[in-house]
Amino acid sequence: MTLESGTSLSYPGILLVGYEDEEPVCERWVPFGEEPTEEDDERLIEELRGALLWQQHRPSSWCGS
Repeated sequence: MTLESGTSLSYPGILLVGYEDEEPVCERWVPFGEEPTEEDDERLIEELRGALLWQQHRPSSWCGS
């Protein structure tokens, strides 16, 4: 990620946050390596799937429900 100042930041993952009534209620850190692998991609896809199911109020353990 590059900021407006030109500073570059890197991070080894993505933070997914679940909100209810505009308040964060859970977080999931999805780690991956410097050069993401197919396994990293699959883990991210699975986490995103769980988050979307949770968001739609469908059965999902993504946010502890």
